[in-house]
Amino acid sequence: MLEQSPAHVLLLHTNQINADTIAEVIQAFEQRGWRFVSPLLAFDDPSYEQQANTLPAGESSIWAAAKAKGVEGLRYPAEDSVYEKPNLQAQGLLPVSFQ
Repeated sequence: MLEQSPAHVLLLHTNQINADTIAEVIQAFEQRGWRFVSPLLAFDDPSYEQQANTLPAGESSIWAAAKAKGVEGLRYPAEDSVYEKPNLQAQGLLPVSFQ
């Protein structure tokens, strides 16, 4: 959607499940070739300068770009995790301790 792979930002809320699984989450990403950088470096990516004129506002810039281009079949990114769990499990990104 952005014609490049932007620096991604991983948002984690302060809660027990994130505290209990953060090491496994980081390891899973690193095993797949991701590297972690500071938020300041990530937000220097030119992709974050783009402002999509879509609603709802404040969602993923990739989702907003897809909506602005009229991509069919988009679902609101904040929908229940029922959509996310099978995909995360299939990719091996859901920690084993999360059942």
